[in-house]
Amino acid sequence: MELTENIKKEFISSFQRLITSINRVIDNEYYDYQQVNEIYKTYIEYCKAFQSINCYSNVPLNTNIKFPKQIIKSNWAGKATTKEIFLFGKYTRRNYYFEKKVKEMFEEMKPNLQLIYLHLKNDSSSNEKYKNKLIEIINNQPKIHKIKTLKENFIRYTLLILSLILFFLVAFIGTDLKFLFRNTEIGHAFSYMINLNDFEFRIPEYQKKSCSIFWNEKVIYENGKINRKNIRAARYLYGENSIEIKTDNFSKNYSFYKENNWNYYIFKIKVYNDDCAFWIDGKIQK
Repeated sequence: MELTENIKKEFISSFQRLITSINRVIDNEYYDYQQVNEIYKTYIEYCKAFQSINCYSNVPLNTNIKFPKQIIKSNWAGKATTKEIFLFGKYTRRNYYFEKKVKEMFEEMKPNLQLIYLHLKNDSSSNEKYKNKLIEIINNQPKIHKIKTLKENFIRYTLLILSLILFFLVAFIGTDLKFLFRNTEIGHAFSYMINLNDFEFRIPEYQKKSCSIFWNEKVIYENGKINRKNIRAARYLYGENSIEIKTDNFSKNYSFYKENNWNYYIFKIKVYNDDCAFWIDGKIQK
């Protein structure tokens, strides 16, 4: 396409409208998704139309600038109302992450638009140094964007891996899955750091206050509450261990042997009136 005076005037008018739209979003801090998306599309179309003119076909412009991705394309924009601040104490209608990404996108557009402006103004060769600087910035943008994307992906995947590890830990600690690893190095390692023993106390409500349970003479259950501090301390002991159950009406002792200080078990204690029972891994103890 050949550049005529009328076409040049149209490009200058379109350029001014585009700049005005960008400045309005920044000045008003109103980052409406649809509005910003229209500005982005206009920028891409404008750059391609500009390069379609013969005399500007060799002007390097970055038309591969990415629009910020949004899962929910809602109008999360604008300043909070007085009512929102009073009720919620924060800017409930703003998506600060999206705003940050839009600002970065506008910054990427900036040197491209400055270069277009210099060409439309037909500046003399005195601006060649500045033009070359803008061209260098524009040519480096894909490389900078790639590095930034790699960093963001690294953070994203690191968080994903940590989330999976956390999910595995919750599944490992909170379910019977942990007992599949009881005789493995993984199970031993976790057992050193975390109390993996499972305790189940079946005691009627009316007997809870009168019932006390001891592990190696240290109370692990009293007044209807588990003493987790003593349970954590006792679990490291190995060799001969004892469980003593006391109520107002009786007292009973159980002995069991722990081969090492990393194994963990399912302990189950039942008290009912003048009787009690004690299980380890489903096996009743005598």
